[in-house]
Amino acid sequence: MSGCVDIPGCWSTLTCMDMTSATGLGAQVRTARLGAGMTQQDLARASGVSRLTIGLIERGHPNGEVGKLLAVARALGMGWRLEPLAPAAFSLDSLEQDTDPL
Repeated sequence: MSGCVDIPGCWSTLTCMDMTSATGLGAQVRTARLGAGMTQQDLARASGVSRLTIGLIERGHPNGEVGKLLAVARALGMGWRLEPLAPAAFSLDSLEQDTDPL
């Protein structure tokens, strides 16, 4: 599955969410935090990131720092796995070949 978070066995029931946008990534963090029974303040303490930053990440604020996001992931016992997105169903080259000239 593309865009999934690599989650230890205890998180195996967590469903794969959109990880191609800041909003999808934030939703994944929030779901993992709630699944761990943590408040935003708990996660802030565990990760060394402010509660305000946790809230911004969870809401998909696009200016979050990668280092802070990684600290949050580590505090949740998570690792990120990058995978290629699904290839497009067609290419422009094949579309041009299949189209009759005007």
